[in-house]
Amino acid sequence: MNFRFFKILGLVVSLAFHSSLWADNSIKGIESSHLNKFSQRQEWLNTAAIASKNKQYGLCAQAFIRAAHSEKKRMRHATDLYNAACCYALEKKEPEKAFRFLEEAILINPLVIVDVEQDSDLAELQTHALWPDFKKLLDHSWAQFTKKQHQKIFALYKEDQQDRQKINTLPDWKNWLQKRDLVRITEVKNILLSKNINLSAFDYFFVAMLFQHGTTLEDIKNALFYSKKATEMKDNFDPAKWLVAASEDRLLMMQKKPQKYGTQIIQENGVYKLYQYDKLTTDQERDEMNVDFIEVLNNKVSGMNAK
Repeated sequence: MNFRFFKILGLVVSLAFHSSLWADNSIKGIESSHLNKFSQRQEWLNTAAIASKNKQYGLCAQAFIRAAHSEKKRMRHATDLYNAACCYALEKKEPEKAFRFLEEAILINPLVIVDVEQDSDLAELQTHALWPDFKKLLDHSWAQFTKKQHQKIFALYKEDQQDRQKINTLPDWKNWLQKRDLVRITEVKNILLSKNINLSAFDYFFVAMLFQHGTTLEDIKNALFYSKKATEMKDNFDPAKWLVAASEDRLLMMQKKPQKYGTQIIQENGVYKLYQYDKLTTDQERDEMNVDFIEVLNNKVSGMNAK
């Protein structure tokens, strides 16, 4: 899929610029290693997770950028660059770089737009002088992307994602969210029963995500079915690959079995932890499904507990 290339006041990032910026010892350590591209990206992500936990946001941003550029460009790099932007926004020293990497992320995968205006990590950017021009980019990219999707399904998906940004502000959020998820699943089931419906790979991804937030085995089986369908329709559809892994893990979890990949996190006595996982699953298998290495996943959970 081709996306129009935008500039915001000339703030376009070049890969050459990225590759010559950083001199932190942690960064140099990875660069001088003999890791292959597959392992090196995960090392960058692990560095980012540890830096984020320690609130070293500059280092965190650098590591995310290097993760994005450690292999041939693909959709999952949009998440890396989005996270780099969040780190720069939190650091509050170079907000211009946050805009740069958000722009690049949108060009790779416009789905990240769903989070931009709701993400508390990016809140201060909305008072910056660059925000009005950036908002024009958001609106234009949004319009170009959404006109190619099933409007009602996309509206349900967007609502689903925005609801999940609100949960920290609600005392009884679990019941509130479960009721709203049930309404959305009922609506999407009715849409799927329509005759002559023509859906894109993104539409099937949206459908799968809605089912993934259901509570029954049937819901999660539907999530697995439609996420697989999305990957079959679009090559290297990284978000859908991850959702295939997540729905498989959730099915196993609901059956009281160890998850395969490690996508499911639980909370016990106020502490986050990975739900039990199959120790025989390799990091190579995780990477193929756009899931982080187990060490990275554990460091992310550790970071959640540190907040």
